[in-house]
This record gives sequence, structure tokens and C-alpha cells, in this order.
Amino acid sequence: MKVSRIVLLASAAAMMASAAYATDVNFGSYARSAAMGGAGLALTDDASSSSVVNPASAAASGAKLQFILPSLDFRTRGTSLSNLRNSFDNVNGGGDDDALALAREFGKQPTTLAFSMVTGVVGGIGITAEGEAQGIITPGNNFSEWVGAGSPQTASELESAVNLFSNSDFRSLVNTAVADDNITNAEATALVDQFFSSTNVQAKTLYALPSINWGAGFTNSKSGGKLWVGTRMRWLNSETHSWGVRQKAATTDQVDIEAYELPGTKTKDTGFGADLGFIYQPKDSIIQWGAVINNFMDAKLTGIETPRMLSIGMSSQPQARLRYAIDLVNINKAYGESAKLRMGAEWSITNNLQLRAGNSGNGWTYGAHILGMNFAFAKDAPNMLSRSLRF
Repeated sequence: MKVSRIVLLASAAAMMASAAYATDVNFGSYARSAAMGGAGLALTDDASSSSVVNPASAAASGAKLQFILPSLDFRTRGTSLSNLRNSFDNVNGGGDDDALALAREFGKQPTTLAFSMVTGVVGGIGITAEGEAQGIITPGNNFSEWVGAGSPQTASELESAVNLFSNSDFRSLVNTAVADDNITNAEATALVDQFFSSTNVQAKTLYALPSINWGAGFTNSKSGGKLWVGTRMRWLNSETHSWGVRQKAATTDQVDIEAYELPGTKTKDTGFGADLGFIYQPKDSIIQWGAVINNFMDAKLTGIETPRMLSIGMSSQPQARLRYAIDLVNINKAYGESAKLRMGAEWSITNNLQLRAGNSGNGWTYGAHILGMNFAFAKDAPNMLSRSLRF
């Protein structure tokens, strides 16, 4: 398998990126929350966007049936989209060392590339389709060191670069080989091959077909407050693969790199999972509260982590055209991640133009709603809570 095929996901993300300065790009329904720092657990004004964050929102919005505008999310960690785009431009140029150029790019640091989508219809009862895909490129320490030293391949290149390696064992190995000035390209190939150890590529896919949403509302006869409860039940299908990286062949001027499937790393699984959401609105209050328990029912998929996660939030609409949202996400520190405070605001200039901004706990986010389309940009966009493939 060629490296260009393994990183096909990266190619799609790079081609679809619309801003070189923005690492993550969101379009569609989830982009509203993403632009507001990932907050929105207690929003109820638009079921087509807020229901993807809290399954109770569709019932609270009072909508009989709304279409979820297809939400597309592209994310990268590690190498930048601009560098990926340049690398794939070189590959498309048909150069002899395409695979090596890609390996050099990904060898600099661990890289994660992801794509996700959700669409469907929501109301008291709704049905959605959800999918996620993720590629993880993990360069071993030796491989990153080799890239940092200029990716020497031939005997002469290794001799020139030997002192650039911090690994004393490898320096000693090369120095021994070149001591009598007799290192050959075959010996250089054997030495370079050691740098590919512990370097691997993982691919994970997860989809829910179908995902069933249900919600209902209740009114407290004494206080007059309203409570909505909703659930998202998902029949999940998952698949994982892992590949190692090695030299396929070598000549005097290049190294041909290939990936090979690691034995016992391919898995397929299915399971039933569910999220549970709540929204409460006190009588005559401009503030309402929300809570979500993601993976309330754990699908327990092989190779996919789906722990239970608790998050709470509040929203306020002090003026007709101004909304605020604040969430405390992952209170119980699932996935080994710390809790994050997410917050954002939305200013409705007209019915067809809303401006949004927020902070995800990792950085600032921003976006807009223009003529029916939501979009968001961020250097580090917040994860959608129901997402199972985490960074």
C-alpha cells in the first residue's frame, strides 16, 4: 500500500480547506456551536443545529420536524494543512520521491486527520445518519530524528549527517560503518531501515445508521418551570486498521517507502449506544439550563473508546437578537481529558445574518450564519460532545 493512499483522508481535508490560517473548518449544523466555542447545551431556538449538541433540544424547540443541514467537520493536528497541500501538490506532480516527501512531512511530529458528518431530521421523534473517520500517523522517535537530520539515505549522506543525530547508539553504528571509508548503499539502506521501527499509521471509522432521536417535555405544576428530556440511540459500526512503515527498496538516490498491515490489528465491531440530554427552563426566566450524558449507554466497541461523559450548560437571551451560552464540558474527565469551560455569543443582525464568536478552552473560535449556511473556523475547534473518535 502506498503512502499516498494511506493519507487519502489528509488529501480530502487539504483540498477542502478554505483558509490557510485556520486549522479546523466546520460547515453545517454543528458549525453554530463550534463558532460559539463549542457551547450550546442549553440552546433551544433552532432544533436543526442545537439537537446535534443536546438530544433534548428538538423537543424543547417545539418543532414538529426540522431538517438537519448536513454538518461537515475537517480537523488536523500536527502538520499544517498548508504543508499537506504542498506535499500533495508534489505528489500530483509525479516526482520519483513522492512517498519519501510525504514521509518527511509526517515524520516531523504525530499527525491526526479527521472528518465527520451528521444529517437527518429531528422533532419529537427524529432520525439521523452520523459518520466519523480518522487517520493517525505516529512517527517513532528514531524516524523523527532521521527526518530532523535531513532524511539522509545514501552512504555519503549518512556520513555527512552522522553528527546531527542525538541517538548515540546510531551515531556509533554509522561511525563504525564508515571508519574504513567502505560504507555501501546497501549498508546505508540497512541503517536507515532502523529508523522506521515504531512508526505506524492507524485508520478508524465509525458510523451510526440509523441514529434515533426521541424527546418529550414536562411542566412543573407548582413552579411552572419546563423540563425537556431527550435521547439519541445509535446503532454503531466500527472498523480499525494499523500499518507499519518500512523501506520497500533502495537505490543510490532514493528510498521507496511502503506501509504494511500489522498482524492482528484489524478489527470490526457493532454495538448499541445512547446519549441522554436534559433542558430546564424556569418560569419567566431569560436563563435556561442544559445537561448531557454522552455514552449513557456504552456501545463497548473493540478498538474505539466510548466512556460516559457528563457536561452541563446554560444559555441566556437578554435581548431579542443577542444570545449567550456557557458550558462546562467533561466534568468527570472522560478520555483522560480535563474539564473545559466553553463560552460564546451570537448576534442576530437579520434573520439571514448572524455573527458568532467564543472560546473553546483551547482558543478563540468564530463564524457566521449567512443565507441559511452555518460555518465556523478555529485554530483548535472544539470536539462535538457525541463524537467518539477523539483527538
